[in-house]
Amino acid sequence: GFNIAGRLGVVAPAFQYRIKYKNKLIKEIETISRKLYNAIETGDRSSPTLDDLIFFRSMKCKMKNVQEYYPCDYQYWENNGWFNKEYFFDIKINIFKKTYLKFIESRIKNQMSKSFK
Repeated sequence: GFNIAGRLGVVAPAFQYRIKYKNKLIKEIETISRKLYNAIETGDRSSPTLDDLIFFRSMKCKMKNVQEYYPCDYQYWENNGWFNKEYFFDIKINIFKKTYLKFIESRIKNQMSKSFK
């Protein structure tokens, strides 16, 4: 998983010729750079969203089912211990999300078992 420190769009010709625009962007770049630096230094991670958790569960199910087709991917997941984890990094998940995720995972497994027969 990854976290986004910030977003920035630049219109190249305007950056080159419009001083106010350039100065505004430089301030935004500095702000985003500070956020990124602080996140790296503190090691803080944002909590994953429900969509992130569902994605992780679906990928975990997929990796378990396609081991023979993608042995390197399976081994990567195995080496990282992700088959025995709730997410890519250690987190606490509340009981309601866990229950919902177990339900979703069972649906995913059911669909995959039909697909890989």
